[in-house]
Amino acid sequence: MLPYRFPNQHLPPTYNPYQAPPAAANPVAVYAGNAPAYNTHIPAIQHPGFPQGPLPPLPPRAAPAKQSAPPVAVHAAVTTPPPPATQAKPRRVGRKRYVFTALDLVNTVLIAAEIGFYDGEHGSKHLKEGELGKRLRDTGLDVSDGVCKARLEAMLKWHSDPDNCMAEVREAMDSSDVAANTVGAPLDILSEALNQSIEKTDSERAILKKKAEEDKAGGNAIREASMRSRRRPTSPTPSLDSDEIEIVEATPSVNRDIRRDDDASRDASSDVEVVEPTPLPARIPAPGKHAATPSSTKIKKENRSPSPPALSRKTTLSSINVKLRKRGRPDTDTPTRSTKRIRRHDSFDIKAHLLEDRELNAEYHSALLSKIDDGNKQYAEGIAATTNFQNRFLDIIGNAFRRD
Repeated sequence: MLPYRFPNQHLPPTYNPYQAPPAAANPVAVYAGNAPAYNTHIPAIQHPGFPQGPLPPLPPRAAPAKQSAPPVAVHAAVTTPPPPATQAKPRRVGRKRYVFTALDLVNTVLIAAEIGFYDGEHGSKHLKEGELGKRLRDTGLDVSDGVCKARLEAMLKWHSDPDNCMAEVREAMDSSDVAANTVGAPLDILSEALNQSIEKTDSERAILKKKAEEDKAGGNAIREASMRSRRRPTSPTPSLDSDEIEIVEATPSVNRDIRRDDDASRDASSDVEVVEPTPLPARIPAPGKHAATPSSTKIKKENRSPSPPALSRKTTLSSINVKLRKRGRPDTDTPTRSTKRIRRHDSFDIKAHLLEDRELNAEYHSALLSKIDDGNKQYAEGIAATTNFQNRFLDIIGNAFRRD
C-alpha cells in the first residue's frame, strides 16, 4: 500500500515511495508535513477522510535475490615471450615515385621470363612475385613486389597494344629501339604462359611444359650433330715423343722468280740441323769450365720457300742467282749452320748483314721495274702496229669497192 500523497506537496528530489520512511516517533508527522527536514513550510492539514492516529505498519519488504558473482577467469601462466616491438617504417612523405627506365623494364621482362613468372601453380604465384621483386631490388631498384608486377603487366599490355598502354612504359620503350627488339621474344613467351595459366589447369600445363622441354632437348641434339658434321677435320697434332716433324710449305712470295726450279736448287747443304735443348746443369760449373751437353740429334726437314732476292737495273735474275750461289746462301729462309746467316754469336755482324740484304733487294726491285717498263714499251709498239695494219686494210677495202 502506497502512502497517500497530498496535492501540492513538494517532495525532496531524493524521495522514493518504495523505500521505507525514515525512523520517526510519529510517521504521520513525516507525511503530513510536520517533519522539519523535508517540508517545514507546509502546515499540517486536517482532512476528514484522513485517519487520525498512527498509521498501520508497512508490510515487510522481501529481500532482493542475491545475485551470484560473475565467474573469475583464471588464466594459465604465459610461458611464451611477447613478440618484439616492431619499428614502424619511416613515412615516404614528399618522396617522388620511381620512374622505370627502358633498361629497368628490359630487366623486368628478362628476369620474369627466366624465373617463369606465370608458370607457377595456382596458389603459389605470390612466390614468383616475391622472387621477381627480390631480383629487381638486387639490381638497385627500390620498389615493392606489387610495383614490379604492375610494370610487367604494363609491358605485356604495351606488347599487345602499344597505343593503349601506360604512358610511362610507352615513352620509355619508344626511346630505345634496342630495348624494344630485346624484349620481343621474352614477351611472347610470357604472353603464352599467361594465357595457359588462365585457360588450362596445373596438370595440363605440366604436360605441355614436359613436352616443350623434350622438344628443346631434341633440337639441341640435332643442332650439335649438324655442327659436328660441318666441322672441318683438323690436322693431327704430332706427339712430343715422335721423331717425325711435319713442316707446312710456306706460300711463295710475290717477288719470287717462278722460272727457277726450287727442287734443282736444293742440295745436301740445305738440310737443317736441329739440336735438342740443353738441360740445365745440376750445379753451377766453376769459372772457365762448361757443363757437358748430350750429343745432338740431326733431323732433316723440308725447307720453306725462299725470300725474294734483290736486283738492280744493271743486273738480271740469272746474275742474282749466281751471286746467291757464290755467297753460299741457299734458296730458303730457314736458318742453317751451313749458311752465312748462322754464325757464332760473338762474330756475327747483324748491321753488315742487313745492309747487304737491303742492297740485294734494291737491285732485285730495280731489275723487276725495268722488265715491266720493257713490257709496257713492247705492248705500246704492238698496239701501234695493229692500228696501222687496220688502217691500211680499211684503205685497201675502200679502194677495191670504189667506183671510178
